[in-house]
Amino acid sequence: MERVAKLRADWVSISAASVGTLTIGICYYLAVRLGHVPAWLPMISDCAVNAPEKYPFRVGMIVAPCLIFINATLFYFYVGGSKFGGRRVVDKVALVMCGISAIGLMIVGAVNEQEDNSVHSAGALVFFIAQWVFELMATLRLRNHSSKFSVYAKAIISVGSFISLALFAIYSGHWGKYHIRIAVCEWCGVLFIMAFHLSFACEFKDEYVCELITSSSSTSTSTSTSTSTSLPQHHVSATPMIMMMNNGRAVPHHPQSQFPVVYYYPLPSAATL
Repeated sequence: MERVAKLRADWVSISAASVGTLTIGICYYLAVRLGHVPAWLPMISDCAVNAPEKYPFRVGMIVAPCLIFINATLFYFYVGGSKFGGRRVVDKVALVMCGISAIGLMIVGAVNEQEDNSVHSAGALVFFIAQWVFELMATLRLRNHSSKFSVYAKAIISVGSFISLALFAIYSGHWGKYHIRIAVCEWCGVLFIMAFHLSFACEFKDEYVCELITSSSSTSTSTSTSTSTSLPQHHVSATPMIMMMNNGRAVPHHPQSQFPVVYYYPLPSAATL
């Protein structure tokens, strides 16, 4: 067996936060540079109306929510471990809420405020509200099972997100008078969300999404998979995998990982049976 490559789960968290933040930063820079928006302080959506900044915004605001949902899916598998008491209904609800928020952010990226402000605003509202619910549920789920730093960071970020969302709603009734404050709330709310997903790197730092290995064996055998943790009596050993064997390549499960296991082992020949 030869290890070809492996991917740490915390890189998903880092990528999710980085893609979203960099997309907004690039679009803001282009919009200010070209005189499309004032330097202090435009709404984030205003940085995605004109060309060329609207093009990277559309790409980034579709890629970022996909990564955010993958990050939430890893969290869903992570809390399914025995030290968390097994998977609960609240875990599924949290994953669904993050999925809904990701769809909302995709709508924000796909439809700018100039094309259809009602659809754009509805997507933003869904994104912020559903994401805050996910943050609250994830923080409560980890409160007794993760490091104090991680739990405190998530709690502070969740409170910051709620305050930003509440103030945004209050000031929105007087848009002309408080447009700068509204913009500050929007920027803070988005950055809080990106920081929250980045904080999952604390939980995932010793986890692996996948590890790719190759087999040097030249013989080809039939394969089978099982999700059971106990092997049939006629099998001596098995290599834990999180993906099926395919042409001599597989993705083994990290020994300490909370992610689901699929065991691989060769089918016995007629002689051994």
